[in-house]
Amino acid sequence: MENFEEESMAYLAGGLSATEESAFEEFLRENQDYQSRFEEVKSSWVLLSALDSPEPSEAMDDGFIKMLDTAERKQAK
Repeated sequence: MENFEEESMAYLAGGLSATEESAFEEFLRENQDYQSRFEEVKSSWVLLSALDSPEPSEAMDDGFIKMLDTAERKQAK
């Protein structure tokens, strides 16, 4: 599977359709090497999920919007 890590994260995040989820689970059952890799990804996912992530501030939002505006103007030239 070419994009295994991305597919694993989408599975863990609940971002797959029921059909995709079933296909992914079947793929793991049929491929023990990937099952082991999935367990590693899952462990990392759990650790990352436990980290506190701060909420973006209004100042950060304003700075981001200004940065996008500047980039758009440069592209328009």
